[in-house]
Amino acid sequence: MARKIGIFGGTFDPVHNGHVAAVVAMKEAHHLDSIFVIPAMRSPHKSRLVPEEAKHRLQMLKNAFKPLEYCTVLSVELKRPGPSYTIDTVRELIRSTLVKKGDRLYLLLGQDQFDKIDTWKESDELLKLTTPIVFERFGPVSSTDVRKRLKKKLYCGHLLNNQVYNYIQRKQLYD
Repeated sequence: MARKIGIFGGTFDPVHNGHVAAVVAMKEAHHLDSIFVIPAMRSPHKSRLVPEEAKHRLQMLKNAFKPLEYCTVLSVELKRPGPSYTIDTVRELIRSTLVKKGDRLYLLLGQDQFDKIDTWKESDELLKLTTPIVFERFGPVSSTDVRKRLKKKLYCGHLLNNQVYNYIQRKQLYD
């Protein structure tokens, strides 16, 4: 039986409650069977940013999405050098054993990203291989705002999963 699989990518620097809320809402609204959460090594659209080390972002994602049994955090983009392109990831997933013949792929992305999808590498092909599911940003939270608050040593427990927040503090990330 064909499955409906969501693909949710980004730098997740750091992952916050808005990311988790978006995934839950999209899964329920569109009856997705599973969701792959995929951190980028480096976004081609945010080339000036130097995201926290990949191993830390990967662990924070695993912490944040652990309670959601339908989510699988994949490190496929972290294993490729250079910028991460969604089309390359989708092709890799299709070639892998994770996606079976007949499965439908859905690209989960915020309105801000969808508005500029025509600037993405091979966007026409990407839209042939996946169906976009577009969501509005959940609340005012953004990774940029979280990083600024962490740098100022402001409380962020209301914006982050407890395990993610504890991990950031323990590893002294974003200081």
